[in-house]
Amino acid sequence: MALELTREQRDAVREEVVCDLSGIGDLTIAVDKGEVAAALRLRERFVAAVWLLDDLGWAADDPRERFELTLAGDQLESALEHLQDNAAAVLREHVLDPYDGEVAERAAVASRAYDALFKEIERSRSERAVPQARPELSRSSLAE
Repeated sequence: MALELTREQRDAVREEVVCDLSGIGDLTIAVDKGEVAAALRLRERFVAAVWLLDDLGWAADDPRERFELTLAGDQLESALEHLQDNAAAVLREHVLDPYDGEVAERAAVASRAYDALFKEIERSRSERAVPQARPELSRSSLAE
């Protein structure tokens, strides 16, 4: 069974992914500082975010009602864990200082979507139906 998001979930998760991608400059900083391990972790994070945008749609508006996630396995779980941590931080911040209800609501919808996806991943894993992860990017494919 494919993992899918509703339009409401997609909109919230997509915005969270776009917000996370605003930190892509951290990759340059890590490379400049020679922090190779950190740079590679960031690379994986941002590659997964871009693949999620492929599934969720790059445009803010998308006419589809359901959005299938093709990023699978450890890559999907890692991306969802990172996004869930971000959403939890936003919710904590906005509970203490609720200045932007729209951001807090988006984080709440996204957080519920992550919980549902984790449950579905676990169920699929128990059925041995978790799709294979996308292939690793080779250095040559990055240069193209």
